[in-house]
Amino acid sequence: MKTNTSNLPKQAQQRGLFCLWKYEEVNGRTTKVPYNPNSPQYRAKSNDRSTFAPMEKAQAAAADFDGMGIGIFDDITAIDIDHCIDDAGQLSPMAQDIVQTMDAYTEISPSGKGLRILFLAPGFRYDTGIYYTNRQHMDGGQGLETYVAGQTNKYVTVTGNTLRSSDLVDRTKQLQSVLDRYMKRNTAEQQPQGQQTLDSWQYVRMQQRTAADLSDRELIDRAMNAGNGSAFTSLWNGNISGYPSHSEADQALCNLLAFWTNKDAARMDSLFRQSGLMRDKWNRRQSGTTYGAITISKAIAGCAEGYTPPQEATASPQANGTPAPGQTTPADEKAPQNGAEQPKTGLLTLERAIKILDDVDDHYLELPHFPQLSDVARIRTHDSIVIAADTGAGKSSLALNILHELQDRYPAMYINLEMDEATILQRLVAIHTGMELDKIEGYKQDKNTRDEVNAAINDILSRKEIRLLTDSYDLQEIEAQIKAATQGRTEPTIVFIDTGLLVTTSNKSASRYERFTHISEELRRISRLNNIVMFVLLQQNRESKKKENADPRNSSLKESGSWENDATKIIFLSGNTTNKKLSITKNRSGKLGEIKLNYSAHTQTYSEPKNSYIPFSAFYSTVDDEDDSDNPKL
Repeated sequence: MKTNTSNLPKQAQQRGLFCLWKYEEVNGRTTKVPYNPNSPQYRAKSNDRSTFAPMEKAQAAAADFDGMGIGIFDDITAIDIDHCIDDAGQLSPMAQDIVQTMDAYTEISPSGKGLRILFLAPGFRYDTGIYYTNRQHMDGGQGLETYVAGQTNKYVTVTGNTLRSSDLVDRTKQLQSVLDRYMKRNTAEQQPQGQQTLDSWQYVRMQQRTAADLSDRELIDRAMNAGNGSAFTSLWNGNISGYPSHSEADQALCNLLAFWTNKDAARMDSLFRQSGLMRDKWNRRQSGTTYGAITISKAIAGCAEGYTPPQEATASPQANGTPAPGQTTPADEKAPQNGAEQPKTGLLTLERAIKILDDVDDHYLELPHFPQLSDVARIRTHDSIVIAADTGAGKSSLALNILHELQDRYPAMYINLEMDEATILQRLVAIHTGMELDKIEGYKQDKNTRDEVNAAINDILSRKEIRLLTDSYDLQEIEAQIKAATQGRTEPTIVFIDTGLLVTTSNKSASRYERFTHISEELRRISRLNNIVMFVLLQQNRESKKKENADPRNSSLKESGSWENDATKIIFLSGNTTNKKLSITKNRSGKLGEIKLNYSAHTQTYSEPKNSYIPFSAFYSTVDDEDDSDNPKL
C-alpha cells in the first residue's frame, strides 16, 4: 500500500524522518525491508537517522517501493497492534481500548489487519525489565509492540489510511497506562480459574517460559553472564580484536546468537542490529540475498543445540530474592559451545580470503553540496584524511564547510589548537546562514542580527551532536576524547584536528622528526580502531612554497615522511582569494585529480562549479627530488 502522506500528522510531515520499504523474503519470511531515500540502492538502518530523509525527499523516491516508514527519533513514539481487525472491519476489544486510551493519530497498517498509533512521549524511559516491548500471540493471535526512540531501534511503516486524525500530541501518561495494562511482565491478563492466587499463577507462568518469552534485555543479560559471557560481551560491544576481519567477528556473534535464540533467524537479525557490530554491510545484497542473511544461515547450520531457560523449582522463590532449592542463576546456565572461540592462526583459506575481501566497507559518506568531491574522494569510516595548504589559505574554513555538510547526519568533533571557540562558532554561523562574518562578529549591536545568530546556533545544535575542543591536547587526551564521543554509537563520528602539527606527546626528549612520526602513526591507529572519519589539517613545507605555481605532491607536506605514508587520502588546497582548487594526490578508495571551488571569505563558504573535476593523467610522484619532470602537469 502506497503512503498517503497528506493524511499524516502535520508535525510528522514537517519534522519526521522517513525511509522507504519493500516486501522481501528474508530467511523464508516476507519482511518489510527499509531503504535509504538518500541512496535508494542501499538499505536504511532504523537506528541511524542519516539513512532517513525528510518527507519530500522520501516521497520523491518512493515510486519503486511498496511504501514509506517513519523513523522513531527524538520524541516520536508509536504503538503497533497486529491482527486486531477482523474480516468485517471490527476492532478487537484490546485494540478498541488502546485506541480510546491513547486518543492520538491512528491508521490502518499495510496489511489492513493492524493499527499504528503515532504520538509524542518526550523523555520517556522504557524499563524493559518491567515491561515487554514486543508481545506476540496474545488473545486471538494479536501482537502488541511499542516503539520508543533510542530504546527499541525500529521504524514504523505508515500508510495515511486514517482511522483517527490528529496531530502528534504528548501521550506520555496514556502510554504508561497501556504498558501497565498490557505489557507488564509476569502479570496474567485475567485471573486463572480455580483456587490459584495471582502470585502462584505468575510463578507458574515463569516456569513455562522459553527463550522466545525472554525480553531482548533478559536474553542478552543471560548470555553476558554465562560461562563464556566475556566473549559474548566483547562481541556485543563491537570489539573485533582477536578476529582477522570484521566479518569473522560478525559470524562469531551470530554463532552465539543462534544458540541463545534457539536458532530463531528473525530474532537473531533483530538482536544483531542492536549490537556494536552492526554496520551498513549487514544489509548489502549478495548472492541473491543479503550478507546478514547468509551469516545467520551459516550460524544456524552450525548450531547443534539451542537455549532453553532452566525449569524453575515448583516452590515459590525465596522472600529475599535468592533462588529456591533447585533453582538456577544465569551464571550456572549452559553456555553455547560454538562461536566463542577466537581464531588461533592467520592461515589464509579460500573462505577466509572471500570474507576479508567481502569485509571492505563500500559505504561512502555523501557531501550533497560537494557532489564531485563526494564522488572523487569516496570518504568512508576509518579514513585518515590530510587537508594541506599554506597558512591563511582557508583550510580551516574548508574543514568547517565539510563539518557543516556532515553534521546533519553524523556527530562531529572539532579539535582546534589555534582558534578559540568564539571564532569557530562565528564561522559555523556564517556557513550555516550565508551572513557576512563582520556582521556576526558585531551581532550584539543589532537585535535582528542577534536573533538570527541565536536561531542559527539553535539550528546547528538541533542536528547531530557537535563537540568543540580548543585547549592544548596530547595524543592520549585526543584518544580519550574520541572514545568518549563514540561510545555506544553505531554511526561514525567525524573528527577534525586543526592542526596536526600542534598535537603534543608525552615524550619531550624525542626529536621533531620522531615526534611527528609518532603522532602520525598514532592518529592513523586511532582512526582504524574507532568508529570515526578523521581529518587532519597540515601546512605545506617551505621548499614547496618557493616553487611558484608548482603542482603539489605528497612530499610537499610539512614534516612529510610519516604523514604521506599514514594518510588514506591527501588533499591540497590552493588558489587565490575567490578561486580555489583541491588537488587529491593520494586516495586509497577513490580517484586522483583536481576540483575547482569558489570561495567567499566574507561568508566563509565554499561551493563547487559544475563539471569542475579534472582527473590526473598520471599519479603524482612521492619521491622528494629536485626534478619536477616526474610531477605531471594538468
